[in-house]
Amino acid sequence: MHFVTTTEAEQGRKLSESLIKQITGNDRMTARFLYGEYFSFLPTFKIFIF
Repeated sequence: MHFVTTTEAEQGRKLSESLIKQITGNDRMTARFLYGEYFSFLPTFKIFIF
């Protein structure tokens, strides 16, 4: 498990609810290696917003 931190959105801006749901759910995500192929993975982190 990894621990990921982020800051709150700037005043007047909203967090992307769909992105938060996507990265905190149990669904597979797709990413791409830098200059490489796409791959799928299960998120293994918890996000902490401060």
